[in-house]
Order: sequence, then C-alpha cells, then structure tokens
Amino acid sequence: MTFANDHRLPVGGGMDFTADAGALFSFVPGNREQGRLAAVLADKVFKGIPAGTIPVVTPEARLRLNYKVIQGLGLVVPEGLLSRADEIIR
Repeated sequence: MTFANDHRLPVGGGMDFTADAGALFSFVPGNREQGRLAAVLADKVFKGIPAGTIPVVTPEARLRLNYKVIQGLGLVVPEGLLSRADEIIR
C-alpha cells in the first residue's frame, strides 16, 4: 500500500482491512456468511447429492469506501456508489 500511496495510485482490496490500510475500497464477502453457506453445501455433498447438481451460492459482499483516500486523490464518487457502501471511512 505504501508504494501506491507514495505514487498516488488508486488501489482496491479484496480483504476487509485493505480500506483501513489506505485502499480506496474493499469489497469482501462476510466470513461468517461464507462459512455458513459452505457448511450447507458440504452437508449436501455428504448426504450423497452430486456436487454438479447443487446450485452455486454466493454470500453478500460488504463494500467499504475510504473517503479520505478518495478525496486525497481528487476523485469524485457518484452518489449512487456512496449510498451503496456499507461503510464510509472518513
């Protein structure tokens, strides 16, 4: 993150802490929800349901915006994206 910040490069993250560490945003599924969904799928496989017949499921992802970094880079965030964010770091 240091290199990106020193060179004013926008960075996004796939881990929850990256927005805190200086990324513009993080977009991450909740670990608890991901684990719950995985347990349901594993249970179906253990009960003999063929894996190829089980529908794919994905957990809700959480969007965190680091508004301090966004402003520091002189970027404009559309209102729609701000309203979609689960958390805005100011």
